[in-house]
Amino acid sequence: MAIGLDPHRPARLALCGNVFPAEDLRAAREVLDRRVPELDAAWRRAGGAGEAPGFGLYLAAQAVAELEADAELRAAFLAAWRQSAWPVWTANAFPFGGFHGDRVKEQAFLPDWRTPERLQYTLGVARLLSELLPEGTEGSLSTCPLGYGPDARVDPRSAAQLHALGAELDALFEDSGVSLTLAIEPEPDGAMERVETLAAWLRAEVGHARIGICWDLCHAAVVGESADQVLAALQREEVALGKVQVSAALRSEAGFGAAARALTEELARDRYFHQARWSAGEQQASWPDLPPLIAEENWIERLGLADGSGELRVHCHVPLDLGAPVPGWAPTDWQSMLRAAYAAGCRDFEVETYTLPVLPESLLSAQPRAAAQAQAASLVDIMAAELRATAAEIGLDTVAADL
Repeated sequence: MAIGLDPHRPARLALCGNVFPAEDLRAAREVLDRRVPELDAAWRRAGGAGEAPGFGLYLAAQAVAELEADAELRAAFLAAWRQSAWPVWTANAFPFGGFHGDRVKEQAFLPDWRTPERLQYTLGVARLLSELLPEGTEGSLSTCPLGYGPDARVDPRSAAQLHALGAELDALFEDSGVSLTLAIEPEPDGAMERVETLAAWLRAEVGHARIGICWDLCHAAVVGESADQVLAALQREEVALGKVQVSAALRSEAGFGAAARALTEELARDRYFHQARWSAGEQQASWPDLPPLIAEENWIERLGLADGSGELRVHCHVPLDLGAPVPGWAPTDWQSMLRAAYAAGCRDFEVETYTLPVLPESLLSAQPRAAAQAQAASLVDIMAAELRATAAEIGLDTVAADL
């Protein structure tokens, strides 16, 4: 059985903290001191009982540097997290910084795994996790898919730096008793965009038990990678699964009317990449972002989408509890992928809808099923509803936060 697939271990569920800015230590403390209590109140309003879920720690490189430079601040920060009702067992070390800036796009991948800056930042996050988690426990930290585009995949520096990180994770385990897995996250148009490709590369080029995979359900849906393909690759290549990021992309419904076009144009103006893929049988098409798709004026006719032919999928993390989608769009089927992951023995899950602060109102007010009054739902209410929806899909009566 692949590492990370253990049906006998209790499930853990967390909310990915990269939805909140944490560029520096001041902002990181605001997340801990203000946002987490707000989230906890929303969780209770949504019917959450017992122990709260976990919180996926996100700290930009500047915040990590500030904590490493001041032992007193570091001790106080970690002590405050240990007292939080939302325990930390995972972290997101994908965005180096600027993730909530005016323009993110390809900058989210930089610096990539060819650079010492990426290694040092990731190691800094790992050190914090190893100090935060109790001895004898396991955790994970996710990272970028080596880089943006194919160059980082073929550059030997990427594998060399991952080897170095693996050795450091071994040393942290010897010192702290905390076992950490680096979970590389495939993304459309990244150096690695499919789990099966990444798993084969890791086995051939890295081969370290602590260097594994983060399976993002939104990304897998966009590139058309099924749960069966992912699970078979993990077993075949014997590569560790660090965690499953529970997320949904957008897919076109039959036809593509004015409302669907309007949403596409609105999303094209936000700060993030929205890679798009279309498929109909053997026919395929792709765009690195929505502006190139919109600029191709006849793409709907060329692909036959107006007649309901094929399906367009867009990398845009939308609320999991989306009830009534914008006409022409629907969420991808994250539920069946999640259930397949759970049935196969995946036990670490992290809800990641980092786009919530920039999503159009038409998506935020699309009647989340778990919210009594969707129009009045705050962002933390939507997050709480997503956590409840995720727990319900895998049959968790209460969400355990056991480490």
